Amino acid sequence: MGSESLFTQCTGCNKSVSKSAKKCPDCGKRIKKLSIIHWVGIFFIALIVIGIANSPKRKNTEILAVEKVPLEENMDLEYTWTKEAFGSIMEVDFIITNNNDVDVKDIQIECNHFAKSGTEIDSNNRTIYEVVKHGSKKRYPNFNMGFMHSQAVKSSCFVKKVLEVK
Repeated sequence: MGSESLFTQCTGCNKSVSKSAKKCPDCGKRIKKLSIIHWVGIFFIALIVIGIANSPKRKNTEILAVEKVPLEENMDLEYTWTKEAFGSIMEVDFIITNNNDVDVKDIQIECNHFAKSGTEIDSNNRTIYEVVKHGSKKRYPNFNMGFMHSQAVKSSCFVKKVLEVK
């Protein structure tokens, strides 16, 4: 290893200065060194520039936004319910109508329960893992929605989520 690697040029007087020196011993000018933080910063800036240069070019095309109605909004749910098992289990007769243009599956139903005072006191979520063809009705008698609060006197059920059959 040659001695040149231990020295650098002073930008003020062009004399050879030790790389470990903070100032030039001849003219007193500060010797600039790039610290590890500078090199890390340079590296990240280089990555950003390369990323921008390699990104796909965007065309100035007009995109029309088409508002898609969620599948759940085109589902009708008719139901009657009773308390079973000493008033602790909600059993429901569902009739589900699929008004969508596609078949749906995995119908998630939520029922919210209310006390005599009108206060919401409980809720249940269950999923019916079956396919309902588009434009058709399907009946699910005696469907067990699970435990419910003993003081529930009113219940409101709706289709929370469905998946399109692909």
